Amino acid sequence: MLTRTRAALQRHGETTLPALAAELACDRERVEAALEYWIQRGNVRADELTDAACAPTSCGGCPLVARCAPRSHDAATSGSVPPARRRASVSYRWVTG
Repeated sequence: MLTRTRAALQRHGETTLPALAAELACDRERVEAALEYWIQRGNVRADELTDAACAPTSCGGCPLVARCAPRSHDAATSGSVPPARRRASVSYRWVTG
């Protein structure tokens, strides 16, 4: 599961828990556990997305276009994202090679 999660994040760049679980055909709890592992190692960054409208000049048209203005979380600065927050409002991205 860890290898598959890493490969999917590296391939997509940025994704949400529901999208990742669907791609991996796995339940969210297992994907959350894999994400937590990679977050604790410093390889994955979780960005909380707000419902604020995107500024016209800041959006690059990513798949998360409707939810701009991320607030970042990582193991080095604030620990992991609380489980209750790990839904579509959080995007995950691989940050190391």
